[in-house]
Amino acid sequence: MEAVSWRRGGWELRYRDRHGKQHCERFKAPQTRRAPDVVLERKAQVERDLRRGTYVAVEERRVNFGEYYQRWHATRRISATRGYTDDMRAAKHVLPYWRDGAVAEIRPPNIDD
Repeated sequence: MEAVSWRRGGWELRYRDRHGKQHCERFKAPQTRRAPDVVLERKAQVERDLRRGTYVAVEERRVNFGEYYQRWHATRRISATRGYTDDMRAAKHVLPYWRDGAVAEIRPPNIDD
């Protein structure tokens, strides 16, 4: 359940992700009878993403691709040969371009290029 309320000098959007973890996003805006459009649009976006199963937490969107790749690679259960091959391919083709970029900024057109 998502909730929008006025607290501590700004608007707060509170919601729980699919794992039950509570998140809070704050927006600077004056107190009015109705929440600003930016807050209501973000609430609708969160509801839509949670319903579709495509929600990604803010902390995960800010991580760069190099860190994400290391965490992902460490959790895989594969043979040593496959791990070596994947590391070499990533080091040659993927990481030079996206190591320092945020995961959330990678789009399909970027991959095609």
